[in-house]
Amino acid sequence: MIYLNNFVCISSIGTTVDEHIKSISTNTNHFSATSKLLPQGMEAFFGIIHEELPEISEKYYDCRTNRLIEYCLNNIEEEIKKCVSIYGKNRIGVVVGTSTGAIYDVENNVRENYKVEDETLDFDQRVYDIGLNSSYIKEKYNLEGPCYTIATACTSSARALISAKNLVDCGLCDVVIVAGVDSISTVSASGFYALGALSDKPCTPFAKDRTGITIGEACGITLLSKDKLDNEALSFLGFGASTDGHHVSAPEPSGVFAVQAMEDALRMANLSIDDIGYLNAHGTGTVLNDDMEYNAIKSLFGNKVKVSSSKHLSGHTLGAAGIFEAYISKLILKHNCPLPYDVYDESDLEQYKDISLVVNKNEFIEKNIVMTNNFAFGGNNTSLIFA
Repeated sequence: MIYLNNFVCISSIGTTVDEHIKSISTNTNHFSATSKLLPQGMEAFFGIIHEELPEISEKYYDCRTNRLIEYCLNNIEEEIKKCVSIYGKNRIGVVVGTSTGAIYDVENNVRENYKVEDETLDFDQRVYDIGLNSSYIKEKYNLEGPCYTIATACTSSARALISAKNLVDCGLCDVVIVAGVDSISTVSASGFYALGALSDKPCTPFAKDRTGITIGEACGITLLSKDKLDNEALSFLGFGASTDGHHVSAPEPSGVFAVQAMEDALRMANLSIDDIGYLNAHGTGTVLNDDMEYNAIKSLFGNKVKVSSSKHLSGHTLGAAGIFEAYISKLILKHNCPLPYDVYDESDLEQYKDISLVVNKNEFIEKNIVMTNNFAFGGNNTSLIFA
């Protein structure tokens, strides 16, 4: 068995277990409207973390994503040091999933340092250093196990969990520190705007009038191992992953490759569709994603499983989405958190009538197994199962 131990998370909807549960229970987001991230001062909503974050002493590593990582590490510092003393620093790996790295800070450096008179700018190497986050964790604890970052857009941290599981299963590591992190930047905001995928109002996954995603930021960290190190550890039962290469940014519309990922996860976990108590959908709030995922869920599950997206609360946390939604799975399975729900019009429910969307407050899981889906650019599909 593989366990996710000492799971911690920070997002726009909470910094603690209780804060996250309160936001989910009351269907409350904490989106902020700002005109600082889009061209020509256009305003949109974002899931921004306002918590004061610790600075990193080494300047090269001091970026917003590493500050988010440091915030989470500070909550499990003793557990990490204990793992080092038990297993040895050469048996502990680090795998991080991200899509933005240090780009937020590189952007700010450009604004502050660009010299208009001669159009010069000092080069900031961090714009290319996708390993910045994983290297920081490795050096902080002087670890000697495998260390790398995975950047597959919105499946990055789901892929990090998969990769870490493989490292432990094949015997290369006893423990892997797995992190998923992303911050909000003008690159990501303007990029999704240019694709026509960014909503100028809070996102509404699976709603008929949905207009796109709301970007959020988050960080989640867990210690993955075969040993159960924590009484609240989450069991990682299986995963499925497929890549269809249908389009650079649009999903394959029938959902057949998403079905493949879900079926592979069920097969690895030795489960059937009747065993799943809740499916946390990728549910971005874009027309194309929600239609594709509806097709996939309808094809495999029909209305036999409760389905919802939590992105109308947190926003789409991009590379952190996989680990953040695994954290939500922990809240549901270990802390009696109600299922994330949203309020829909009759026309919304009619459009997606063949799946069982969670629409009521205080609905709880009945079968204690959760599946989470994440899909990314290039047709990169993942499905994870927790218990």
